[in-house]
Amino acid sequence: MPTIEAKRKAVNERIGSLERAIRIAREYLESGMHAAWLGFRPLFGRGANLPPHKDWVKNVFLRRREKALAEAEKLLQRLDDQERDRVRGNHARSSSSGGWHARGVSGAMSTPRD
Repeated sequence: MPTIEAKRKAVNERIGSLERAIRIAREYLESGMHAAWLGFRPLFGRGANLPPHKDWVKNVFLRRREKALAEAEKLLQRLDDQERDRVRGNHARSSSSGGWHARGVSGAMSTPRD
């Protein structure tokens, strides 16, 4: 099972990749640069090697990447919160939750009375 540090590193790499894609898309919309970038290439081939439509970049590509970036940042925040809880010794807050261990219930089951 990957550690929190490995997960944090993977999420940070994903955030960097998404930020780069967003930057390239905005540059394309402003100046037309990066028209041949592989990130804009369609999954299924078009006959000619055409640049992406600017409306598609603005309305589809950018929105999806910005949403994915927000989700990745939220995940990074959750990982930070988990690490902070772990460091404080507050593992899943189970000792104060009133679970069956906290109530002193043993694993033995009682038999029903007739």
